Amino acid sequence: FVIGTTEITQEFFERVTGNNPASLDVNNCSRVGNKSAPNPKEPVYCVNWYEALEFANLLSEQNGYEPCYTILTKNAVWKSDCDGYRLPTESEWEIAAAQSSIAQAWTINNSEGRTHDVAQFSPNPYGLYDMLGNVWEWTWDGYGPYPKELTKDPKGTDLSGYRVMRGGTWAKGEDKARISDRANFHPAFRMDVTGFRLVRTLRGRDLNSTSPASNQRNAWNCPVSRTV
Repeated sequence: FVIGTTEITQEFFERVTGNNPASLDVNNCSRVGNKSAPNPKEPVYCVNWYEALEFANLLSEQNGYEPCYTILTKNAVWKSDCDGYRLPTESEWEIAAAQSSIAQAWTINNSEGRTHDVAQFSPNPYGLYDMLGNVWEWTWDGYGPYPKELTKDPKGTDLSGYRVMRGGTWAKGEDKARISDRANFHPAFRMDVTGFRLVRTLRGRDLNSTSPASNQRNAWNCPVSRTV
């Protein structure tokens, strides 16, 4: 799969959708910090799980890919054979976060109570920035116990009312920025400590030089990195 080298920034979110949710007031977004004006180079925040899916669908449409999600009133359906942009699964996120260092993360110890511009620390071995710290990242998975049996790329439970977030945040300590740590939140709620990054599954046409995926950087209009 292909994954964004950074979390989706406020600048990029606004370019795609025409709005910046980081400007929402406390009546529409739970805030624990970020009292200053929105910053285009910071990760987008105050975006709920459904809005992350909507963004992924819109970006897919704008770049000629098949949208991955049918969004319902209290859930969503993922068309797993789609070629569009989507949220990573927990297991995909863990693969991408491998060997990321907490020493290269914005946590409560160094953040001064706010979000920071993306890519201020060194990347992990995959070339990915801020896999730990800065903002929690939504994943597709419903929150629940891991499967007891050996499962390839589990997708989480469909019965959970909460969705998994990974990576930690500027408002929490280093213990919450461990690669193994799991957080969860209601998918309809917004917080100023939660954002997201997107992935795409590589399909057969990605090997075709005439497809939109032939130049991932230009098709997405933001840097990407391939991981296995």
